[in-house]
Amino acid sequence: LKCLYKLCKSFMNPIAPSTEKLIISMDPASSIFRLAALVWVVIFTCDNVAARTGTFVTASALSPLQLEAKALLNTGWWDSSFWTANYSSDHCKWIGFTCNSAGSIIGLHLSRDYGSFEEPVQLSQLNFSCFPNLENLTFQSFPLAGSIPPEISALSKLQRLDLSSNRLTGSIPSEIGNLRNLVYLNISKNILTGTVPSTLGSLTNLKNMGLSYNQLSGPLPQEIGNLKNLMELDLGTNSLIGPIPSTLGRLTNLNYMSLSRNMFGGLLPQEIGNLKNLIELNVGSNSLIGPIPSTLGLLTDLSYLDLSCNQFSSSIPNDTTKLLYKKPELKERATNSIDVFSVWNYDGRIVYEDLIRATEDFDIRYCIGTGGYGSVYKAQLPNGKVFALKKLHTSETEELAFIKSFRNEAQVLSQVLHRNIVKLYGFCLHRKCMFLIYEYMEGGSLFCNLHNNEEAVELDWAKRVNIVKAM
Repeated sequence: LKCLYKLCKSFMNPIAPSTEKLIISMDPASSIFRLAALVWVVIFTCDNVAARTGTFVTASALSPLQLEAKALLNTGWWDSSFWTANYSSDHCKWIGFTCNSAGSIIGLHLSRDYGSFEEPVQLSQLNFSCFPNLENLTFQSFPLAGSIPPEISALSKLQRLDLSSNRLTGSIPSEIGNLRNLVYLNISKNILTGTVPSTLGSLTNLKNMGLSYNQLSGPLPQEIGNLKNLMELDLGTNSLIGPIPSTLGRLTNLNYMSLSRNMFGGLLPQEIGNLKNLIELNVGSNSLIGPIPSTLGLLTDLSYLDLSCNQFSSSIPNDTTKLLYKKPELKERATNSIDVFSVWNYDGRIVYEDLIRATEDFDIRYCIGTGGYGSVYKAQLPNGKVFALKKLHTSETEELAFIKSFRNEAQVLSQVLHRNIVKLYGFCLHRKCMFLIYEYMEGGSLFCNLHNNEEAVELDWAKRVNIVKAM
C-alpha cells in the first residue's frame, strides 16, 4: 500500500499539495487512472492469498520463484500437520516436487501416499499461470474432486498430465487441446461426463491417452485419427456411441487399443488392418455388427484380440486365427496325450491357447456365472477335460499391488487339498487377461440351488446342515 501511495502521491491533484490527500481523477481516459489500475492488476496476479489473509504484497517484491511457492501455499493443501512437518522455505525440497537448475518447478507428483486430507481438494485452487515451466503434473489417486478447469491450458510446457483414479466430475475442457507439448494424458477412473472434445486431435505429440472408466458419451471424434504418434489408446468402459471412426486406421504407431465396454455400433472398420504395430486390440462388449474384417489378418504382431459380446455375423478370419493360435505339431500331440497341467508346467502357452480357443475368447455363450470380481466360463479342452475359468474384471487386473497379491495367493491355493474346496489347478497372469483355472463342478452353485424350487426340495435340511458343518 505504501508503494501505491507514493506512486499516486507523485500524481496528486495540484489543488491540494499541502493536504497530501489522494485525489485521483476517476476519468477512464486519465493516465493516472490507467496507471493505478495497472498497479492493482499486477498486485493481485498470482497473489489471491491477499484477499484471504489481508496481507498485500506488490509484484515487485516477489520473484517468479516466490510466486510459485506462494501459489502452492495459496491452495491451502499444505496446512495439515503432515505437510508442515515436511516442507521448508525451499519448495524444491517439498515432497513430490521437482525443480530445474534455476529452482523453478518442472514436476509436481502427488498421490494419496503423500498425506491425508479430511476433504477432497480441487484443481481450481491451483493458479496454473504461476507455473510457466511445469512439465509434469501428476495427481494420481489423490483426493481430487470438482472439475478440470480450462485454465489448465496455461501450462504450455506440460508434457505429462495424469489425473487418474480421482473423483473429478464435469466434462473434459476443450482447452486441453492447447497443450501441444503433451506426450502422456491419463484422466481415467474418474466420473467425467460429456463428449470427447475434438480438440484432443491437436495433441500431435501424444503417445499415450487414457480416458477409460468414466461416463463419457457421444461419438468418438474423427480428429483422434490425427494423433499419429499415439502408441496406447484406452477408451474402455464409457458410454461412447456411433461408429468407430475409420480415421483410427491412421494411427500406425499404435501398440495397444481398447474401445471395450462402450456402445459403439456399426461395422468394425477395415482400416484397422493398417495398424501394423498393434499388439493388443480390444473392442469387446459393444454393439458392433456385420462381418469381422479380413484385414485383421494383416496385424502380424497381434497377440491379444477381444471381439466378444458383439453382434458380428461372421467368425474370426482364418489368417487372424493363425496369428493368435500358432502351435508346433509336437506340442499339439503332447496336449492330447499326457496330463494337461504337467504340460502346462513345461510350456504354459499350450494350455493357455487351448483354454482361449475352448471359450472362443471368453464368448458370452460359455459364461456360466458372474460375480463381483469376475465371470466364470466353462472350457472343454481337446482331450475332453472340462475346467471352470474365472476371468477377473479388467479394473482389478490393472492394479500392480493386486497383481502381486493375486500371484502369491493363487500359488498357495493351488497347493491346498480339501474335499470341500474346489481344486485350483493354476492361473494365467497377463496385463489385460487374468483368470483362475478351477476344477469344474456339475450342478451349479449353492445359491442357484437354493433359489430353484425343484432343486431346493432335493436339498433337504440334513444336507444343508452338513454343508454348514463342512464349511
